[in-house]
Amino acid sequence: MLTLEAKEFVELLHTLFSLEMGIRGKVGPLPLDTIQAGDNACKIIIGILEKLDLPHSIKVARNMVLGRATAEDVHAGYVQLTNSLMLELEDRKFYGPLRRYEQYYEQAKLFGDEVFDHFPSANNDIFEAGTCLALERGTASIMHLMRVVEAGLKVLAKTLGIGPQNDWGSYLREIDKELAARIKASGVRTSDEQFCAEVALTFDGVRRAWRNPTMHIENNYSPERAEEILVAVRALMRHLATKGSSGNNRFARLV
Repeated sequence: MLTLEAKEFVELLHTLFSLEMGIRGKVGPLPLDTIQAGDNACKIIIGILEKLDLPHSIKVARNMVLGRATAEDVHAGYVQLTNSLMLELEDRKFYGPLRRYEQYYEQAKLFGDEVFDHFPSANNDIFEAGTCLALERGTASIMHLMRVVEAGLKVLAKTLGIGPQNDWGSYLREIDKELAARIKASGVRTSDEQFCAEVALTFDGVRRAWRNPTMHIENNYSPERAEEILVAVRALMRHLATKGSSGNNRFARLV
């Protein structure tokens, strides 16, 4: 994938203009300083063309560096290069996030340090969820966000001594059974168990509202809606990570 900055296009245009201005009105052999300035301009142009992955234009620009000695030669090379650029760029498209979404693009710690540290299995999906949102791929962002929530659900189950299950529904049923058995045995629910019960309800809400509908092809999400869901999932994961950071409960030792 190409990684480009808008200023590189501006620099390319500016350098091409400077190259053309350097030979404008000149004929015959060029003075040494003009040749050197032209060669330096071509080197800058080649560097940008390499980033743009424009192989034919690179060849044309390199040929200009390799000994164009007269104004006529340089001018012919300049015309050839600009024509080549127009042809190679005609069918190319370059994408980048709008300002309103760029905060989500390729952010390794989009959900904060605590989530990053406590849920390493979710880090890649958090990164991808933000990047998909930044590129306005709302449904893809939600798919990654549901994988993030699943990582939290598995941690919650592990906290309660529940082994791997086949799906979210099985996890939630087993969590409910375990919490019911504990309160029946002790007659009272500890603060940690209350926390787990409340979070389990949140997970079930996520499952019903977003996870299950997302699996059906007729459901799609706009970037605006995906952003709202990302904010909600981030709050949930931060809530889990904060509980795990307290250092005095079983949940903290298992995240």
